[in-house]
Amino acid sequence: MGGIIEDYPNVVIPTAVGNIQKSPTQIIDANERRFCFGEEILTSTQPMMIVPAVEKGIVKNWDLLEKIFIHSLTQMSFASLEGRNVMIGEKPLNSKPAREKLAEILFESLGSSNVYIQLETALVLYGSGRTTGLVVDIGAGITSMVPIYEGYGLGQAVNQLEFGGHDVSEMLLKKVLSDRKGHGWYSVDNIRLQEMKEKVCSVALDYQAEIKTVKRASGNEIRYELPDGRMININGADRLRIGEALFQPSIAGITDKGIHDKVFDSVSKSDNEIRGMLWCNVVLAGGTSMMNGLPERLQKDLKLLAGSSTRVNIHAMPDRRNLSWTGGQVVASLRAFKEFSVGRAEYGEVGPSVIHRKCY
Repeated sequence: MGGIIEDYPNVVIPTAVGNIQKSPTQIIDANERRFCFGEEILTSTQPMMIVPAVEKGIVKNWDLLEKIFIHSLTQMSFASLEGRNVMIGEKPLNSKPAREKLAEILFESLGSSNVYIQLETALVLYGSGRTTGLVVDIGAGITSMVPIYEGYGLGQAVNQLEFGGHDVSEMLLKKVLSDRKGHGWYSVDNIRLQEMKEKVCSVALDYQAEIKTVKRASGNEIRYELPDGRMININGADRLRIGEALFQPSIAGITDKGIHDKVFDSVSKSDNEIRGMLWCNVVLAGGTSMMNGLPERLQKDLKLLAGSSTRVNIHAMPDRRNLSWTGGQVVASLRAFKEFSVGRAEYGEVGPSVIHRKCY
């Protein structure tokens, strides 16, 4: 969350909340804080239950999501969104009731002046300087493959894999950290986890060949410093398996196709006339897409699927973890924003369903 003049979000908070627990003998003070957010969850010494507001791209607890919004505004020194225009991205295949509930919170609870809800992957494409292409967005809980033509998502060709950055992080913690004697689980903030994935995990160009090589080779381990200052050695096989799960989800216990097959399916379901444009404009997004070797491996596998006569271009921009933010800036900065967004008066007259008239 942040202002349109900022190059990066002012506030980045995971969509999970720490619900502070009280023992049966403790007196509950109505004015006492009951929830923790972001880094507070890691630093607090109070017993708490971590409750996700969003899972696999779907809002599971709207009350908690609203609390996250309010906390984020507080971090930005805003009491509400009164008098402010709001541009917000949504995941592909979001339901109409969910979109209406989001509009209700933004208008009724937070006091927004104007609201525009846009497909997050479309914002990614705008952020890359394009209006047509296929976005591979590796989100926290889900990876989306969305073909977009002239700014419009092709719903019939959207594909998803229920495996994302959070799952990669869990594999990293379980396979690399908890398996090491004496280390166990660690509370690691999102920034550190992202750093670990980028420095530790790799995607092999030829997985079978490289996994054999690292198993035979000596000295293939790398050293990494944990948050508590201790050093661990991470072997090459572990590092390759974690990245390979995006292409072979069975490694993570998921029965589904890999991202390369999902992309191919999405292009195949799109109109024949635009397939060439989609193949030439495959855009990677999301923090986990920063893993070493991922763009090259995806390029190789897609080329094999598309055929030697088809031109395939993977666009892996240096700041691809923030492409949706960049695209949101573009849309929110347009002079016509108030015209194509939903105004407070329109919302008051029609209700939450008005959001579908302008946001689609």
